[in-house]
Amino acid sequence: MRRILGPQTTGDALAAKIQALNSFIRGWCQYYRCTSSPAEKFRKLEYELFWDMTHWLGKKYKLSTPAVLRRFKKGEYFSNDAGTVKLIKPDLYKAKKRLVKAWHNPYTGTETIERERPFSYERLWDGRYGDDWTWYDVREEVIRTKGTVCAIQGTECISRGTPLEPSEIEIDHIIPRWKLKDSQEVNRRENLQPVCTPCHRAKTKSDRKVLSRMP
Repeated sequence: MRRILGPQTTGDALAAKIQALNSFIRGWCQYYRCTSSPAEKFRKLEYELFWDMTHWLGKKYKLSTPAVLRRFKKGEYFSNDAGTVKLIKPDLYKAKKRLVKAWHNPYTGTETIERERPFSYERLWDGRYGDDWTWYDVREEVIRTKGTVCAIQGTECISRGTPLEPSEIEIDHIIPRWKLKDSQEVNRRENLQPVCTPCHRAKTKSDRKVLSRMP
């Protein structure tokens, strides 16, 4: 967990980082909850995760600890700006008794034993995508600063001025990519706007028509 939230990983997207942590925590806690008293260990893990995540967010967004908690601690635990991805609390997992029943022991049988593959923590996904991982953070920032109301509200708009769920929002480039030569200008916040799917499709279709008429 400390490796996933290492200081050198603050360039990773927040939503992806939470998903990677959830995958690890869910598997680890589901496995070790089948013991006599996992609560103490899970509380220690929760404490470690809370402060590691707080420090990681502080370094990523250059925020103080109180500012991190005000912005990202929503309800019981952390989530991204849009609230679409929430971090799992390890101490929510309770002990689970293992059902004991008679079963066939392959070690005393005659068939060939099929052994499990060795598990390595180094193979865990740590939340890093390819070259386009920064887009996830850009999307979160647009939703946080510009809201979830469709900015176009065309004839086929499904929003009509009503806020949409963050998962329904698409991010549109006000000035199309092909009109801007500087790649840094393309994804500037000023050139991005939240839109619904029908309006985004209509605008993209219109932009392509203009592009096709160009010599």
